[in-house]
Amino acid sequence: MVKMKGFLCEQRNLTVKVWDCKVQQLVEFQVNPDKDLVVGQFYFILNNMWKPNDPVEVFGNDLNFALDDGRVTARSWAVRFKSSDIPDEFRDQYRNVVWSPYLGILRVGSEQLSGMFEEDQKRWVTAVYNPRGRDNVFELQSVQEVNLDAELKRMPWIPEPDWRDQVHPSALVRMNGYISTSYQVRFALCIDTDVVNTAYNKSKPGSVLKTNVFFCLEFGLYRCHKGGRVGHWYDHAVIDLRRRENGSTMTLYHAVTAIHPRCIPNPLPTLVRGGILKFELEFLYDNADFVDADAGSQPNTVKKEVSIWNRYLGRIEVPQHWAEWIVATICHHLSFEEENGSPDKGIQINAILKLRSNYIDFKNMYPMEGFFALHEVNQIKFKKSGLIIWQSTP
Repeated sequence: MVKMKGFLCEQRNLTVKVWDCKVQQLVEFQVNPDKDLVVGQFYFILNNMWKPNDPVEVFGNDLNFALDDGRVTARSWAVRFKSSDIPDEFRDQYRNVVWSPYLGILRVGSEQLSGMFEEDQKRWVTAVYNPRGRDNVFELQSVQEVNLDAELKRMPWIPEPDWRDQVHPSALVRMNGYISTSYQVRFALCIDTDVVNTAYNKSKPGSVLKTNVFFCLEFGLYRCHKGGRVGHWYDHAVIDLRRRENGSTMTLYHAVTAIHPRCIPNPLPTLVRGGILKFELEFLYDNADFVDADAGSQPNTVKKEVSIWNRYLGRIEVPQHWAEWIVATICHHLSFEEENGSPDKGIQINAILKLRSNYIDFKNMYPMEGFFALHEVNQIKFKKSGLIIWQSTP
């Protein structure tokens, strides 16, 4: 379910880009042709419903957007942090930068503007929409010399709660209540085409022999009779056949059908090679995902079942031999680092994922079983320094 508030910054045909102040990121949507939207307007977005809102009700006088000479302009306040307040591991990222709690890090085009901020000063600023990526979106245009007495409620290096606590697939799968007719799936992936439709009924008008298989975080696997290419991502509306008489006992795979799919940009690298669906994924290593905490006197014992989570693919299975190899490789290197006094922590793994060959066997077991699995590891490195622990050879 799409539910957010944000400022509409850009619209090109049916593609729109919205600035989400809460996560400080630019979000891209596909909208219906009948949507009459205004660039610079603040919207409450629920699935495919866009309702204009007054930003004063949310931000008070701390933030205002406007369209000036065809350019989206934001007015808010920003700060330059004291170096001594920034933790060591974030100092390179946030030292000498101008940061706004609503606009994120602001690009500064001139030394004159940067020089108007002394450490720990908060000033009222004007920034223009000039995106270079999803989280590098606004450029500082002017600064008022008055130092504000504004309250900074959260430092940017203190993360929001883990997304898994809020958007865990097991909390989203609709095993009971019917799906609203206005529900819009935001990220759906076509994983297979021309699959035998096990619900085919030759006596039923419109029933088809073959169908396409879609996946989304909310429902797991379901069908799409019209449209879909393997490896392409879509947003779409849904039909829930459980609304019909005697439909309440149907599985989600047979009950949910995607309709009106519209192709969207891939939210993560997705490719099809030789008919095989693959993904490239970077994730932070979490010892709790891999190591059995109840192993007692046997430290670094790998769990019998290892999985990681991704906000687009849900549960990703890690084969036992890969889990054991990853833990052994990281533990060996960390032991060496600790002996040599290195403070660098935070390990990032770059891996290739594949669709499980027998994915269809798990269609009624989601989210306790995932449809994707780690296939190979490309690289393991320290996130902060970029120091490579291990890298595959070409």
